[in-house]
Amino acid sequence: MKKSLLVLSVLFIAFSCKKETAPIDTIQTQNQKNIQKWFNASISLSKGTPDTIAFYANKMEQAALKEPSVYKAMVALIKGIEYANTSSYAISTKYYDSALRLLKTTTADTLWAKAYNGLGNNYKITGDYTAALKNLFKALAVYEKKQDKIGICNVHAGLGEVYFQKDNLGDAKKHLTIAMNTLAHDKSNQAYLSAAHILANVYGMSGDFDSALKIDEVGIKITDSINNPKIKSSFLDNKANCFLFSNRLDSAQYYFNECLKIDLAGGNKKQLADTYSNLGELFLMKNNFAKAEEYALKSVGVLKSIDGKPNLGKSYGILTEIYTKQRKFEKALEIQKLQFENKSQMINLKKEASEAEYKIVYETQKKENKIQFLQEEEKIKELKIKQQHYQIERRNFLIVFFILLIGVLIGVGYLWRSKQKLRDKIRKNKIIQKTEEQIRLKMAKDIHDDLGSGLSKINFLSEIISQKTKDIPEIISSSESIRETSKSMIDNMRDLIWALNPENTTLSNFIARIREYTTDYVEDYSIETQYDIPENIAPTPIKNEMHRALFLVVKETINNIAKHSKATKIEFSAHISPEYLTLTIQDNGVGFEDSNTNGNGLKNIKSRIEDIGGKLTIESTIGAGTTVIIKIKLDKIYKK
Repeated sequence: MKKSLLVLSVLFIAFSCKKETAPIDTIQTQNQKNIQKWFNASISLSKGTPDTIAFYANKMEQAALKEPSVYKAMVALIKGIEYANTSSYAISTKYYDSALRLLKTTTADTLWAKAYNGLGNNYKITGDYTAALKNLFKALAVYEKKQDKIGICNVHAGLGEVYFQKDNLGDAKKHLTIAMNTLAHDKSNQAYLSAAHILANVYGMSGDFDSALKIDEVGIKITDSINNPKIKSSFLDNKANCFLFSNRLDSAQYYFNECLKIDLAGGNKKQLADTYSNLGELFLMKNNFAKAEEYALKSVGVLKSIDGKPNLGKSYGILTEIYTKQRKFEKALEIQKLQFENKSQMINLKKEASEAEYKIVYETQKKENKIQFLQEEEKIKELKIKQQHYQIERRNFLIVFFILLIGVLIGVGYLWRSKQKLRDKIRKNKIIQKTEEQIRLKMAKDIHDDLGSGLSKINFLSEIISQKTKDIPEIISSSESIRETSKSMIDNMRDLIWALNPENTTLSNFIARIREYTTDYVEDYSIETQYDIPENIAPTPIKNEMHRALFLVVKETINNIAKHSKATKIEFSAHISPEYLTLTIQDNGVGFEDSNTNGNGLKNIKSRIEDIGGKLTIESTIGAGTTVIIKIKLDKIYKK
């Protein structure tokens, strides 16, 4: 579903670079006019090949050697775009920074905006979201001042993608909506279509397929009206993926085939290979292994022809799954071997590319240092003139410094005293907490030694009574009831003892305990269990009451599924976002009507979750199973 998002990210810079007028208010020389012309040509071709951009960048660099800094800045901007298009983001970032330094004493604010926008998108792609947001908002301020709608649209689209990557879907949708509204009068503009495509991806990846499909439909109509099949293919691909992930496989197949027609006609082999792998995955989901294998092998063939190692992993993975499901284990192992070899080659290539990139960074820095040295020599004379003024300012500074130093010492003393008080408070709280934990451990031991042994004895005696009174049904029934009750109490007592142990009441142990309990419980019911649980969950301490309430709800839900749903499969998933813990329990049982959600058991489950400030959602369809979703904020679960 994220097909071409990286390409769109790189093009944000290009789209916001409208044709630039003369950057200074003087008559331009012929050489300066040439630089301006090549700059505009580079911007208009920035969606083309890196070689074309590099050609103009080299011409501009030679011509700008003796020109004012604003022309050198234009060269640096084009260099930034050139290296961004080849994914050399460290070098690209260096050129954008260079452009900003050269523009420091100029009024060419639209060039500033281009540099900030380029930096923002580079940091977004490399994952430094703080730096990305900082630079994008700087670019936005300039574009808003200039009322540059295309620039405003692109920056908001970039901000939307940053928040999307940070899983902040609310802010992502807000910025992408602003981007689209800004150019609502010009929907055929590349910037508008880029924002629309990203917003459709946001909705699709968050599971709101209907909203994503609406945007895709509009995008397809617009690209048809402007005869732009390349961008249309992106919307068709997103639409197909929406249908794929919502299990509407025939619709997905239709739109993937539409993408295939465009990709075959356009000759973009990378996109063609991607569409082939998507079709392979689709037919795998349909259990049409022959078709799935055909398309996966086509994808591998195309990628090998263009040395597309980064995308081979997905196609190899599809083939491995096909052969595994067909029990062709030798073929599966053979493909896995190829996949491993491809991954090893990728690691080596990345290492070599990284070394080459940093070599260029070093050489560029060396060149810039030489230029800076010459500039500093020219400033030496000015510094000598300013030296006398500096001596006077230094004396005044020392006076102010000593006054501030006294103030700082007083402040430090006050802060030190406050810190000591805080340490004493923390130490007392730790003593109280340790005492509480010791009490809880003692309680657990006492419950285990006294109540546990008693319940075990009751269970044992009821078994003896049952064996000795085989001919008396009433006694057998009563003793069986006693045995079941005592067994249930023993299980509950074990859960309570487990929860009383402070070492167990962590988020990671809680999830592990649920998995252990579910697996053990459904063992007698011939129910298959499937888990989707994150690895390396942080062992963050959670509140005892939260642990017990959540565990009881999960326990009762599993009990209801095993006894009433006639299910053969349970899927349990845990998702931990920066704000929420979401537990999902789904079965493939008989389901029930909405009116049946008012039973006492379901009411108790719902009441427990609401009492701890969570939200419970139950979705059930007759014959299609039931899904129980528990969602609660992490700050309610974690110990303060």
